[in-house]
Amino acid sequence: MNSQSKVPVQPKPKKPGLWLRLFSPAFRRPYSPSDIKLHGATALVTGTTSGVGLETCRSLLSHGVSQLIMSSRTQKKGEDVAAGLRLQYPRAEIQVWELEMESYDSVIAFAERALKDLKRLDIVILNAGTLQDDVYQAAYTEHEVMFQVNYLSTALLARLFVPVLRERSPKGVPWTVDRRHVSPNEVIVNAVCNWSIRDTQLYNSIEHMPWLHFATRVTSALVGKSLEQAAQGYIHAVAVEGNQSHGEAIANFRTQKRKYEERPRKWRIFEENLLDRTGREFRQLFVGKSTTGSRLYRAMELGCTIDESIGK
Repeated sequence: MNSQSKVPVQPKPKKPGLWLRLFSPAFRRPYSPSDIKLHGATALVTGTTSGVGLETCRSLLSHGVSQLIMSSRTQKKGEDVAAGLRLQYPRAEIQVWELEMESYDSVIAFAERALKDLKRLDIVILNAGTLQDDVYQAAYTEHEVMFQVNYLSTALLARLFVPVLRERSPKGVPWTVDRRHVSPNEVIVNAVCNWSIRDTQLYNSIEHMPWLHFATRVTSALVGKSLEQAAQGYIHAVAVEGNQSHGEAIANFRTQKRKYEERPRKWRIFEENLLDRTGREFRQLFVGKSTTGSRLYRAMELGCTIDESIGK
């Protein structure tokens, strides 16, 4: 990667809560190095109009990312947020793409656009998520909204973007969620676990539940990460961790290695059933189709290039 200019020094991180500082040294991990250089790189982040996603965009730009793709449910809201970043980082190319995580069609179109419009893609951070105060149905799929957004649509995006990264990124460039069909020499896939976060708008949806809202706020204030700390967790995953983190979870700047066979049997059975049902649902989306999205999904399942997937 190119590194022609010095990366701006990162501001000092906010101190964690008192309990965390006193009793939980495992959480007191250093930030990712401030001299990380991502000049020339293209990064794509979902869920960027507020919270951790927006802070992650700022952090990527401060480390020199040349092109940033931000997702937003509406173009206007995304452009309003991007305008501030463009003023702060005028040399970077910042684009806003619409993405509705409740809709499979929108998810597929988003991945198709990445393959069509981007000549290079180095980093993908699937950050978009939601927290609901009740059980709601997604309008497009009829699944429960949190299950649709936080799991199904995120899992589909992950599967579709692996072939895109194979085609558009230099070998071995990491990104951040299925290890079994992906070589770490092609794409590095890992999952960042941020746990409790302070100052996030996710908790606003439970304000009408006073005790739960109070308990959540107190807990996050005591042991939660700041938005900046959470964003640095992503930066650490994509720029510091290497092949050894492939297929693993990363929490508090550490790779949480745990072999599949070491997991409780009930959990393994649940995971296998969930992956099987998820795969069947995703395959139904592409039955009888010869679209770019279907080729991306087929390439992921077969572990081949997009061109090789044609006719298989």
